[in-house]
Amino acid sequence: MSNSTMSQPGLHQQIKYGLWPQLINRCVNVKLNHVSTRLTSTGYTPLWIASAWGHADVVKLLLDHDAEVNKAANDGHTPLWAARHPAVKEMLKAAGGKEYK
Repeated sequence: MSNSTMSQPGLHQQIKYGLWPQLINRCVNVKLNHVSTRLTSTGYTPLWIASAWGHADVVKLLLDHDAEVNKAANDGHTPLWAARHPAVKEMLKAAGGKEYK
């Protein structure tokens, strides 16, 4: 694996591990055009991953850029279902989030 590959983790890793500078830079560079793209074979979206890991700042950023709040993973679970942090749950509910598709 090259150094450039190691220094540029995938979007889902940036969200999962809270790599905010890299995440914000990447979002600005791609203009958040793909905020609802499924990133894994299980169908997780950036919003689903950020919700599951309790990253409220990222959840807000993604919702502010029109992430699909009810886009479910392959198993039918939505970001609200995955959320455990109360602030994240409230943001998702306020945006119209439902626990199941």
